[in-house]
Amino acid sequence: MKLFKKITAILLCVLMVVSVTACGEDTSWVVKTDKTTTTAGTYMYYLLGAYSAAYNLVENPEKNILSQTVEGISAEEWIKNTAMDSVKFATVVSEKFEEMGLELSEENAQYAKQYADYYWSSAGQIYLNHGVNYDTFCNCVAADIMVSQLFETIYGKGGEKEISAEDMKKGLAENFVKVKEIGISLAGITGEMRSDKLQETLKAKAEDYKKRIEAGEKIEDLIKEHYNVEVDLAVEESGKTAEELLGNNPGEVDTDFVIVSKNSTNYSANELTEIFKLEIGKVVVLVEKEYVRVIQKYDITEDDTYLEQYDYDIRVTLKADEFTEEIEALAKDLVVEVNEAALKKYKPSKIKLS
Repeated sequence: MKLFKKITAILLCVLMVVSVTACGEDTSWVVKTDKTTTTAGTYMYYLLGAYSAAYNLVENPEKNILSQTVEGISAEEWIKNTAMDSVKFATVVSEKFEEMGLELSEENAQYAKQYADYYWSSAGQIYLNHGVNYDTFCNCVAADIMVSQLFETIYGKGGEKEISAEDMKKGLAENFVKVKEIGISLAGITGEMRSDKLQETLKAKAEDYKKRIEAGEKIEDLIKEHYNVEVDLAVEESGKTAEELLGNNPGEVDTDFVIVSKNSTNYSANELTEIFKLEIGKVVVLVEKEYVRVIQKYDITEDDTYLEQYDYDIRVTLKADEFTEEIEALAKDLVVEVNEAALKKYKPSKIKLS
């Protein structure tokens, strides 16, 4: 459900804890507008997210994060800037949500609760240690989902910036493909690479499958045929029977269509390039280090099935950047009051993840 990787979360949270320093300064809030207050718990949620992002961006995450740089500035400054940018982005989204009279849908609210519970079970103590309680965490996750709902309200059917049917169909064709494939493993059942001789035999078999499909055989039949080849190899490599490997009811061999997006992580960059430039109806053999694929391409736009199934994904592909840029521009111009005393108290050096 997340719309953009760069958004840690979109938060509309109220942490009902008052924090006051020894000298009497109120540090229970960090940022205010005339409509919204970002509390200390809210800010710490963002700060933790920014710290985690920095961990993945520094040169050596095993060393002190704050002694390193991210994107040309000190990691500490980057973390603080990123957290504040997230706060402002969150404020814009939450205020637009309210202005448009929106409420989180029942479906999205249920998903948010399930998602929050799942991650709280493993990371909850870390958040608690930094002043983010369970209710705050749940509200933050729900607010994250608001981004998707706001986007859909604006760019979805009947929205202010609804995408035309023609552009949707074009977006589907340019960013998604429909294929069927024969997967041939060059690694054995233990994960070790098969012998060079066997690998060459399997690569030759892939080329033979291609020729047979081009000659008129159905790829579905060859998917089933090669499934049996893989079973026989697994039996030979493991010393077990097919029944021991598959059980008494192995089920049907999957010959369904596979939908591949341009940003799929299940295919290498080279595979994606070759698949997308392949003509409809044509077949290609793609060889990678540990496997070979024999792929036949089909027309994904021949009916409306995938337009409906991938409606949201297509809209995101076409308009996510535009949406993000507009929110970021509003966030940049947002007039806020910043509690400097709170910023001095809640800083990256206070974060302890272990």
